[in-house]
Amino acid sequence: MKEIRLKRVPGGVFVVFPKLHDIEERITLPLSSGTEKWSKLLASIKEVASASEVERLMKQGGFELNGSAVMDPTCKLDLDRPGSYEVRVGKKRFLRIIVE
Repeated sequence: MKEIRLKRVPGGVFVVFPKLHDIEERITLPLSSGTEKWSKLLASIKEVASASEVERLMKQGGFELNGSAVMDPTCKLDLDRPGSYEVRVGKKRFLRIIVE
């Protein structure tokens, strides 16, 4: 399962992607608040083509957090609270998002 680590920093979120050929990819996403919609977050880290794709999947029951279906496209992730989330997007895409 692909693991992505998020850490809140002033003015955004620091993202660490898994090692690919022994190189970690790190980016900082500009975010204005401590919460972010799951759809926008997944689109920002390029795990899906667009936020609207995730919102459509949510409405159809194709998005799960920790094994529970999330049907509300306005569902948000609290980036100020540490936690680990197992995410399923569609039928075959699985991620572990860790907020530090």
